[in-house]
Amino acid sequence: MVLPASGVALCWLLLMTLWLPLLDYARSPRPWVERIAALVPADACIAAPGLAPAAVAALEYLGRWPVDARAAAMDGNCSHAMQITRAQPLPAAPAGWELAGTAQRPTDRNEITPGLPPPAAPLRRHRRWRARQAFRPGAPARPPRPCGGARAGPAARA
Repeated sequence: MVLPASGVALCWLLLMTLWLPLLDYARSPRPWVERIAALVPADACIAAPGLAPAAVAALEYLGRWPVDARAAAMDGNCSHAMQITRAQPLPAAPAGWELAGTAQRPTDRNEITPGLPPPAAPLRRHRRWRARQAFRPGAPARPPRPCGGARAGPAARA
């Protein structure tokens, strides 16, 4: 009885040693956040109404972005927005916003995360607009505004 049990334990150890990095990559939100990082600047605030708490935590911890997950987040001061959908074709962007790109998890072909840059409305001035203004000669540099509103996720509980 000892020999079969030790054989099973050895096979399990070998399997976990060789396959664990692959399983970690498949189940981790890190590749998804890295793909979103190509669409969203490091200093941006993300409006994500209705986003799952696990996704908010991944964006705040791995991506270091402040995330506004309130229902009215699209009307706040965040410079970028995102949502997770399984709909094909992608739903239309909210009024005043445009699609910047999409990001998918490596192992989930059905879930799509469209990233929306700031709206082009002249009344709303966002960080991206301010950053372009700050690079003009003679323009004063302004500090970026913090993301407004209540935040959902681990940072709000602290």
